[in-house]
Amino acid sequence: MDSDGYLLMVHRYIELNPVRAALVALPESYRWSSARAYLGLEYNPMLTPHAGYTALGATPKARAVAYSHWLQAGIQPQERERIVAYIAQERALGSPRFQDMVGRALQRSVVYRPAGRPVKEQGD
Repeated sequence: MDSDGYLLMVHRYIELNPVRAALVALPESYRWSSARAYLGLEYNPMLTPHAGYTALGATPKARAVAYSHWLQAGIQPQERERIVAYIAQERALGSPRFQDMVGRALQRSVVYRPAGRPVKEQGD
């Protein structure tokens, strides 16, 4: 994952997994979630906030409020489908430049491919 946008999208997906799985009603209720720390409900010395989170506000309180609103907005169905598709194929979610870098490092394709055979182009 390369940009803050992708990071935040996947971060929200992860934070909301326990809610989607009906384990808890709120993300901060899940014992293993980082949501409690990001919402300012507890301090977690093991957590280092990402720059995307710190950019949400100038103060810890402002960041917690912005994070709360952001979490409550939920994940859009198309975002969820995209994340699930990339995970299922073990692909790199990000820009073409990022995918190229990861592909070279892993020495394998990391570009998402839709299921099925490619559609043949009609000849002349």
